[in-house]
Amino acid sequence: MSQKFQKDIFEFNCYHTFLNEYVNFKKETQSNWSYSQWARDLNLKSTSSITKVLTNERLPGKSIAKSLITYFGFNDKESYYFLDLIELEKTKDNPALQKTFIQRVKANKVLKSFDELQLSQFKLVSDWYYFAIRELTRVKGFKPSSYWIHKAFKKRITIKQINEAIKSLLQLGLLEKKEEELVYTEKSINTQNDFSSLAIKSYHSQVLHEANDSLYNDDVKVREFQAGCFSFKKKDLPQAKEMIRNFIQEFASLHSKDNGEDVYQFAVQFFPLTDNQNNKAGTK
Repeated sequence: MSQKFQKDIFEFNCYHTFLNEYVNFKKETQSNWSYSQWARDLNLKSTSSITKVLTNERLPGKSIAKSLITYFGFNDKESYYFLDLIELEKTKDNPALQKTFIQRVKANKVLKSFDELQLSQFKLVSDWYYFAIRELTRVKGFKPSSYWIHKAFKKRITIKQINEAIKSLLQLGLLEKKEEELVYTEKSINTQNDFSSLAIKSYHSQVLHEANDSLYNDDVKVREFQAGCFSFKKKDLPQAKEMIRNFIQEFASLHSKDNGEDVYQFAVQFFPLTDNQNNKAGTK
């Protein structure tokens, strides 16, 4: 019986390094191993499909990525991490987007040690679509169908992500199931301090990505973008933060309503563009 490959995907920061390590292992431990046999095991039409991935001449498409996940027997956490490593490679020419995926890769390493409830809590805070799906249940004409939700979010969320989000929202009591209907609840939840900072950073990073998508793809009539910069005194920061937080609460209480037509994302950023007085705080 051939030896089993023992390497943990979470030890790697590059998907093709992981794959090449596997190849080296097979060559060392199985004399008759070949790329063509591996390609057949992966149900690929040609050997070049996998060899080009190994040499980084091409990125794994969805079907190859799915085959690799099945082949290695990755669980959900490992699968998310592997897919994020692929996305990280795709974004190497887009520094802003790459930073998002670097944060997600780091977050997924943390997720490795979480139990199911911790994982649900973390993803609730770190993935933008969890609260968005919850809010969608309040929209007029909502249907508790994963495919309907998939279409409502312009197919930006996969069916698998939707099903997992709903499962977590039900588990955490943030949604209820009543006669096959998904019902919004008023329950709130406290996240654990040891991952809340990382989760919140991941969430805001994803929201900024969604905002960028809306900026280029949504009609100006259905969105509002405003920005400005000005000289600011640090001593006024506590007051400025309080004003922003009060405004968010007032805005949400006025406009957050049942039977709306769409789910809207509301976000405010206020941050330094310069480092004149050393803005590097001890806590980030």
